[in-house]
Amino acid sequence: MKLEQWAQVVFVAVAVLYWLFTALRKLGARDTDRLPDAAPGRHGGPEPLLDTDDVPDVVDAIGELVRRTEAIVRRAGLFEVTIRRTNLHCVTRVFDLELAPRIEVLTGLVRALSRVPITQETFEAIETLSSSADHLEGVLGVLERICAEQGPEGARARAMARVFLDRAGGILGAAKLSSDTLDIVSAAVAGPLGASVLASLARADVLCVDATAGEGTEPLAWAGLAHQVNAWILVKVDGLEQELSAISGAEPALVRVVFCDVMSSLELGPTWARAIQMGVIDDNPRRAELRRILATSVGGTQEDREKNELDALSPVVQDLVRAVLSSPLHAISKRRIMDDTTLAFSRSDRLQVARTVDKMSRGDTTGADPFHVIVAAMDESLVTAASRALIVEMVDRVLGLLPAGTSPVSSHREKTVGHDDLVSPEAVIQAMVLGAALGPRRTGTHF
Repeated sequence: MKLEQWAQVVFVAVAVLYWLFTALRKLGARDTDRLPDAAPGRHGGPEPLLDTDDVPDVVDAIGELVRRTEAIVRRAGLFEVTIRRTNLHCVTRVFDLELAPRIEVLTGLVRALSRVPITQETFEAIETLSSSADHLEGVLGVLERICAEQGPEGARARAMARVFLDRAGGILGAAKLSSDTLDIVSAAVAGPLGASVLASLARADVLCVDATAGEGTEPLAWAGLAHQVNAWILVKVDGLEQELSAISGAEPALVRVVFCDVMSSLELGPTWARAIQMGVIDDNPRRAELRRILATSVGGTQEDREKNELDALSPVVQDLVRAVLSSPLHAISKRRIMDDTTLAFSRSDRLQVARTVDKMSRGDTTGADPFHVIVAAMDESLVTAASRALIVEMVDRVLGLLPAGTSPVSSHREKTVGHDDLVSPEAVIQAMVLGAALGPRRTGTHF
């Protein structure tokens, strides 16, 4: 593991050990049995608690921290036995690189804390070590869920994430982001510990996505997987977030919003803009207008881009967008994203998606590119023409998720627009509009 990856742990370890050494040296104790005979507080050493009524509470807190650490050690030990018997090598890698060494450090520091006199600094030490315990419990919990949840429920989310990761890696020109060299798993990672847990997984070359993001109830929500992948990239690429923040002066939270949304716009084009406008991508409402402008200005239609809504954003946001698109970012080999936009959502992609929508409306995905199939499945005209279940089945087929020997879609339904779909005059009109939209002339569509 790189030295910088241990920065926080080493800092805590050095700080606490230095404090312990200073306390013992200043007290003049040669062994712990003679500590009561020493004169604490002399020569600038740590001052003991002035209010002795606080001592029992601190002792109880230390005891609870000791018990909690011991429980983490036992839980991790049982988990290690389990993962050594599985084929989830990525989980074993995270355990060996991120979890086990930090548990060992935490255990040593907690033991040391329980053997020295109580001083004012004890409060801070307890708080720091408790935060470390929170993080380790969070990582362990996620790893346990990863082992339990790698079933068929999350298979679609993992497969789509692989497609989006390759697309994003191509746009960034970062070969190390290829799905061929990384492991992709699915598990629920949320809450205050979510970012730090994802960082631990990223350092071990593991991309973790939310399995529920691949559910088939609303295909447009699949766009959220692209956003999850981009959020992981910002963590995975060392120094990228810090570099963008330094160039623009933006705070880290704003960097994350702008980078992920700009990248998602580049990858998905108008589909991402529609996902934002339809509100299927969850986010803080305070950012809703910013995200709408980013989506339409970067990945929207030509008409959207001509509105120049970016000019209405703050100078910091404008600088940040320019940094993402056109700055020579050292974190990604000094490459400007806009130097090569061949993998961004282009006119060619729009044509390919239109053709794919046409084919999928007839139940055909033969020879279709997985990325274009996913984007086509999110197209509003296809969702109007075909049932969601049929769309999901076609996507699963292209992603290789259906069992071998499953009959083709076209064999158990000749048409995707038939009596089952045309249940009202409005549906008939929609089908007529779809037929016109999918003809030789493409004017008037959103692609």
